[in-house]
Amino acid sequence: MAGPNKSQNKKTKGIDSISNKIQNDEDVVEKYLISQQKPFSINDMVLNLNNKFKKTPLLKILEDLHKKEKIIIVTFGKTSIFASKDIVKEISIKQRDEEIAGNQPSSNPLLLLEQILQLKEEQTEMNRDLKQLNDCINNEKKNPSNKELPTLIKTLEGKLVQVCEAIEELKNQEDNIYRDSKNISSEYNSGNSSNVPQTNKDLLAYIEKSEKILTKEMKTRKQIIKNILNLLLQNKKPQELKNILDDIGFEEIH
Repeated sequence: MAGPNKSQNKKTKGIDSISNKIQNDEDVVEKYLISQQKPFSINDMVLNLNNKFKKTPLLKILEDLHKKEKIIIVTFGKTSIFASKDIVKEISIKQRDEEIAGNQPSSNPLLLLEQILQLKEEQTEMNRDLKQLNDCINNEKKNPSNKELPTLIKTLEGKLVQVCEAIEELKNQEDNIYRDSKNISSEYNSGNSSNVPQTNKDLLAYIEKSEKILTKEMKTRKQIIKNILNLLLQNKKPQELKNILDDIGFEEIH
């Protein structure tokens, strides 16, 4: 009967070697936590163990120890804290003895750590709120001050007058063009286009094109007026705004 071949022996030895290394690493980490008798974060453990383990492998070792119920893991938000199970037993015994003796029980390091982490989270939230408040203050600073408002309003009133005058001029031009256009169209549509001079035909085409442009420009200027009125309404009472519009001869155009 043939015995196990050399390949199988090497494979078995390799597996045993890996298992021994894992066990040794777990022993090192567990003994360290027991000896220190206080909780640590993963980053603290990497430093305190003199970088013997990198962060990811060390985290795997700690998780395996926790599965074997050899250590405890306490999670606060996104932070995990690792400690020996003995620390919980010692704290419980110490607190019980102090309570029996009538003394004020000493603080639980884990609870103190939890309070610190909670305070850090509150600090982060307060910093976020502070940033939002600073953003609001900076935005307010960009707005004109009460001293600047009269000058700004006067400037806008001047622009409003200019826009109203431009609209009135455009309206007059539109009325004149429309009247001429109607006369030429009537002549052109009489059925005898041969009597309409070519210059009038060209003029009619020009007028139709101009009317489209003017209509578009009127819409643009109406929107400008609307924006200026909205801005004035933010800084003037309705009656004050009405008086301003009356003074400059503004008429609402529908």
